[in-house]
Amino acid sequence: MTLLPKIIALTISIFSITAIAQNDQLYASEGQRSFWFNPASIGTYNSYSASTVFKKQWDGADDSPLGVQVGGAVKLKNLLGDESKLANSAIGINYSYEQVGYKRMHRVIVPLNVQFKLQNTFLSVGISPGIQTMLFSYNEGFPPYPWIPPSGTNESKFTAGAGLQWYGERFSIGIASTHLFSERFNTLGVHAWEHYYITGSYRHPFSEKFALKAIVTVREAGYYTGANAMISGVFGSANELTVGLGYRQDNIIIGSVTKRFNRFYLGYFIEGSTTISHEVRFAFELFDDRF
Repeated sequence: MTLLPKIIALTISIFSITAIAQNDQLYASEGQRSFWFNPASIGTYNSYSASTVFKKQWDGADDSPLGVQVGGAVKLKNLLGDESKLANSAIGINYSYEQVGYKRMHRVIVPLNVQFKLQNTFLSVGISPGIQTMLFSYNEGFPPYPWIPPSGTNESKFTAGAGLQWYGERFSIGIASTHLFSERFNTLGVHAWEHYYITGSYRHPFSEKFALKAIVTVREAGYYTGANAMISGVFGSANELTVGLGYRQDNIIIGSVTKRFNRFYLGYFIEGSTTISHEVRFAFELFDDRF
């Protein structure tokens, strides 16, 4: 790598530390299944689920941001019997890796929730305790500065999130927060602000083989407030093909296509403005039969 790309990558890292602190990775495929940041959303429509997603931002740029997530969840049904309003619970695990310039972050959380039956809908209440490790890493020989942590410096902190989700056969409305304790990585000089999310989705069937689904997410984190929305056409009696188009503020256009193979999904998402970002999601789902 030449000196100029190194300087650009380092500038990204410094900016991510001093200006925006820590922002959760944004995935265009959120809401196509559950929302990783809302523990109340796991085990809602699926008895078992597992997924992995990879995102590469700013295609062609050295040390551009990337993110990886791997997770799964299982539903525990009829906790107190069929007549109880405490209908179900769910527990899962999620590992994520994020890279922004020379900043690396590993996070493992354990989302869990309880789901209360409200006539023909459900209210889910969830929490997600976990551990987060942050590492600052750059090539040896790069000019050091007093405000830059030495390469290899790392620090781990307890982290936690919480959320609510009200949902039914065709809709969901959620509110969630991550970094509830506003973790401070003192060695690295990083403050992880609390993040707040509001989400909504609605699916309207026009026939047995075609439906439209809309998803909206609003996020607030420190000095940043952002929103994105996507509307998708769902084709086939078993959701065999989904094609979507969306928009995120700052003039970012989102496109998506997802193909279902029995109980498996493979999706490709692309975001474009002045640069292009690619995202691939692979998921397994065993659907619930309560709706």
